[in-house]
Amino acid sequence: KWDRALISLSPGGSDADTTREFDLVNEKFIEVEDGGFSMPTAAKTSIAYRSRNEVLVGTDFEGDGSTMTDSGYARVVKSWKRGTPLSEAKVVFEAEQADIAGSQWAYHDRDGICHEFQLRSVTCYTAKYWYRSLTLEQLSSTTADEETTLFRPVPIPEDAEISTFGSDAMITLRSDWQPPGCDKMFQAGALLASPMVDVMEDKWTNVMCLFEPTPTKSLQSTTTTKDYILLSILEDVRTTLVVWKHGEKGGEWTLLPTPENAVNVGEGLGFSNPNRDSATDNSVFLWRDGYLVPGTFE
Repeated sequence: KWDRALISLSPGGSDADTTREFDLVNEKFIEVEDGGFSMPTAAKTSIAYRSRNEVLVGTDFEGDGSTMTDSGYARVVKSWKRGTPLSEAKVVFEAEQADIAGSQWAYHDRDGICHEFQLRSVTCYTAKYWYRSLTLEQLSSTTADEETTLFRPVPIPEDAEISTFGSDAMITLRSDWQPPGCDKMFQAGALLASPMVDVMEDKWTNVMCLFEPTPTKSLQSTTTTKDYILLSILEDVRTTLVVWKHGEKGGEWTLLPTPENAVNVGEGLGFSNPNRDSATDNSVFLWRDGYLVPGTFE
């Protein structure tokens, strides 16, 4: 039931912001007296729903910077329940003072799968992830501070990034890496896919490389839909499209034949998903432009 939203407002356009909950059906802000979430003061804040009646929030809770990193971003994340004051929110994660930031987030993915991550952004290019898999019932009925399923470290390089596609992990490398038990060295810039359950057990026998760069080829962008991943690849100054389809089981990916999929030199091609939730369907927005091609939107 998508009838609520969190809207951040920035006084004077500053980095600090305050957040209020908005009723999308009645088109009005929900007052605190009616159970709405509302940040009391403006600060550098990260806040997002974990369930309908719980948000995960990181901000300058004490007003003295003690819950912020040296970089000025949230270091402490708390679970805030609907209808309670922010002062009663419970700490669920803390990053280090010297980190860039700390965060925690949970979300629904394809096929009813729910993921929850914790993240220490150690530097601008390195991070440490922790993960736990939850059921929809767990996410909706148990708050983060009361959930007994433990987070576990994600065993990937600190300069790699991870996201998910259903039950699969999508890992982007910033440096060359040979996973434990794997006989292949993957190059920096590669995009890997593996069942999340295998990743968390540090098993890499089912890892697939969806993209690997060469001296003349790089990954420009990745667009996901309900069943597909579209890769926009720049090769020899031409944009090439590569399309992967996800199978019925985790770790199953099929490269679709795309004959004559190279775009003319000097032309640009871009994709984006028209839906707030990329798993809604398989439709995409398409932009074309170039030196001899007027900008078009399809």
